[in-house]
Amino acid sequence: MDAVLKGAAIKIPASGNPLLRTAPQIVITFFPFWTGLSMAAGIALMLIALPIYKGERWARPMAIGLLVIPSITGAYLSGPVMFFGQSAVRNFVAVMIIGLVPYFLVLLWRA
Repeated sequence: MDAVLKGAAIKIPASGNPLLRTAPQIVITFFPFWTGLSMAAGIALMLIALPIYKGERWARPMAIGLLVIPSITGAYLSGPVMFFGQSAVRNFVAVMIIGLVPYFLVLLWRA
């Protein structure tokens, strides 16, 4: 978030767009919300890891649903990072790939 805020401080006044002023505030407001939801989903995934491994019928859809939360978080934060924090793009893409790999593994895994 630090790179986003530093980049925003330079680009927002230069753009002259009055609607762009509220975007960083929206990101700052919802960042803890999405982070908390992602952490809760991660904890829930750890709790259902054994049922997933055993192949219980309910566990796979539950895992896919829980893995969607970090995916939404990544999509929500991708815009500000790509636009304002270009120095953090490499780290962001690495984290995004790490988050999407388990999602697609569970989604495409034939149980």
